[in-house]
Amino acid sequence: MQEYAKTLKEYNLKATTPRLAILEMIEHAGHSSIEELSGLVCKKYPTISLGTIYKNVESMTEKGLLTPIAITNQKQKYEITKGPHIHLICQSCSSVMDKAFMPIPELQQIADESGFLLQKKTINLYGLCPVCRQTQTKENE
Repeated sequence: MQEYAKTLKEYNLKATTPRLAILEMIEHAGHSSIEELSGLVCKKYPTISLGTIYKNVESMTEKGLLTPIAITNQKQKYEITKGPHIHLICQSCSSVMDKAFMPIPELQQIADESGFLLQKKTINLYGLCPVCRQTQTKENE
């Protein structure tokens, strides 16, 4: 919790119990919707309401500590802000895995040729995680 308190301070946010709990649960889960976070947080801290979680996720997102992840056909998820990376999203179990970002020079070239100032790169790749892929293969045998 000490580490989370320091992180909150770096983002000019007070280290409150709800914020500390949200960071702890998001780091443990990796990527969570607000509803998933609420379920995790309330198991450990039953007095923290869904409204409090919404309010704190919003303020931590505004400050840049949390990053929203838009995923097709799913509720928005959040993660602790980190360097550039790619999301591998399983279309069967909805798991999200982070992988190192691989620069795609063509993207910058397209932006440059269009006079577009590229400020953020988000890449989501959809498919089947190894577990779901193996399950599906066994079902098809």
